[in-house]
Amino acid sequence: RFRADQEAERLREERDGLVRQVQVETQRQLDLREQLEADRKSWGFLCMRKKHVPQSPPASPILSSPTPSSSQRPPPAPRQERVLQDDFPVGSTVRTVDSAMMRAGPDMASDRLQELPPGQLCLVLERGAGRRLLVRDMGSGQEGWISSATRAGVRVLMLA
Repeated sequence: RFRADQEAERLREERDGLVRQVQVETQRQLDLREQLEADRKSWGFLCMRKKHVPQSPPASPILSSPTPSSSQRPPPAPRQERVLQDDFPVGSTVRTVDSAMMRAGPDMASDRLQELPPGQLCLVLERGAGRRLLVRDMGSGQEGWISSATRAGVRVLMLA
């Protein structure tokens, strides 16, 4: 009987350990799901989902001959112009080319305030580091930080 009690206790401890592992894994998956949802709503994921990015070079045509002559070669793709902060001086009015996430601080990890839709007018209040600008949404009056371009250099803003 003593041996049976020891076996029962061991099995209970093993079961409890497995239950704890399942709970930890369930919480980890919930955290990953929340992180994935946040990533899906981020600007980078939206860029990946777009089929055509404005000002991107066209797809290369498939050529039938292995060594094309100069008359068969496609024209060179336009170079992606680099967006400079100087393009958006303090006091200028800018328009969003695509949706832009407005944040509480200049850091990309700062709290999200609102998403500006394409075509939204903003006033540039301050220039931060890199691509970051402090702007006032002219529709709502909300102030926050946005990027003037993606990491790849695709414009998010243009002068209005």
